Amino acid sequence: MVAEPVLASFFHSTILEHNSFSSAIADQLSNDLSNISVQPMMIRKVIREAINSSKEILEATVSDLNAAKDRDPSCKYFSEPLLFFKGFKALQSHRVASWLWSEERQTLALFIQSRASEVYGIDIHPAAEIGKGVMIDHGSGVVTFDDASSGPPHAYHVFSDAQHGDAYTLHIGDRVRRG
Repeated sequence: MVAEPVLASFFHSTILEHNSFSSAIADQLSNDLSNISVQPMMIRKVIREAINSSKEILEATVSDLNAAKDRDPSCKYFSEPLLFFKGFKALQSHRVASWLWSEERQTLALFIQSRASEVYGIDIHPAAEIGKGVMIDHGSGVVTFDDASSGPPHAYHVFSDAQHGDAYTLHIGDRVRRG
């Protein structure tokens, strides 16, 4: 990144002080998703538990990061989606919530879904099945319900409001761009 002295401590605390990529992800999400009742330390512990329990989460996160870097011409550095892209952060929050859902921890999964919706403006039900290599670009107002699914790697790229109503179920195949 271009040297920006004002942000030196920000970059240090959000990326440089972490000994692993998963630690940096957990820190970013926990700081965003916490609230006055559930502190960042508690959320961070849950996120680390999910990432450490499922290699698929970390693999999907790396694939999503590559998708953001490859598909968004304004993305110059891999750190940008991690630090600033709400679509990327919402997707990683969903991956944790989905893992919690599969572990029969629905209440905490719904808490994370709710907080992600409030913070990022993107609402993805924990039961929705989303592939890896996904990019949600300018995703304000995106709603993905519990019966939605996406295909294998590089599943989809959402440009803006992509919603599904009660009349149909959204199933997105491989290499689809939805806008």
